Amino acid sequence: MNEKNVVLLGESHFAFKNGITQGILDTGFKCFNLSLGGTPSLQNLYELIRNKKLLENADLIITGSNTHDIAQYNSFDSFPKSYQVINWLYKELYFLKKKIICFIAPTPQKWLNKNCVKYVNILHIKLAIKYGFNVINANKKHLESSYSLIQRDEAHDFDFIMRELGRNIANNIENFSFPKKINIINDNPQFYFYPIEKAINLNFANFKFKQSWLCSEKVYCIKSKEVISFNKNTFNLNLLGIHLWNDSGICEIQIKNPKDQIFNRSLDYNFSYFFDIYDRQFKITNDTKILNNGVNNI
Repeated sequence: MNEKNVVLLGESHFAFKNGITQGILDTGFKCFNLSLGGTPSLQNLYELIRNKKLLENADLIITGSNTHDIAQYNSFDSFPKSYQVINWLYKELYFLKKKIICFIAPTPQKWLNKNCVKYVNILHIKLAIKYGFNVINANKKHLESSYSLIQRDEAHDFDFIMRELGRNIANNIENFSFPKKINIINDNPQFYFYPIEKAINLNFANFKFKQSWLCSEKVYCIKSKEVISFNKNTFNLNLLGIHLWNDSGICEIQIKNPKDQIFNRSLDYNFSYFFDIYDRQFKITNDTKILNNGVNNI
């Protein structure tokens, strides 16, 4: 079998070391895992934009974000924000013209809004059908069987299940379909990845590399009460999300501009995070600031 490139875009169900990634690697394929636990479709879109060349060279892309497309919003009032990003993501994936698998993770969590569970899972399947993507519906399997009895917890499968799934996907890569040929244009907004190196008021001694089994990132350590600003090339762009990597205990990040638009988020664990800003009208100006509002460094 010829070596193939597989890219994973997902939540924590793809992020365990001995799970789906290992199953794909066991077949001799290359696997590039761009997943991050606790994140919705916006993180997958973010990785698609900043790793576009990697995805353009993929033989297969597996995307899965339904759990946190529900959990990060989890109300009927917030559902439109999730709906918007899921649609953006699927359209960007379609225009890559690659084989795509949409993975629908089990969503038995009792604290999830039942209507949001229904709407989000159906939306993923509907868009996959629209664009001609392949679907692996683990949630349907969960609902129709005693599958839940062998889950690691209510949010994750055991590694051996995901590892076997990875092997089966790789061994059947030729059986998956390419997207449909449909006459549409990409009318999404134009998305940009803004690396922290382009910010201003930086202390370059604060750059360092952080590494996990999944990835290695060049990060900027924001000291307590430190303030940094965006450069002029970003002015009038809408800020959609922010990627953070915390290993300093409880921290607080704040982004604000002069129109009283403020994004605050507490980072309670040593973890890599990707946050949706939620406010789709949050424009970057010359007065927009990023502030470490806590006592610990981020």
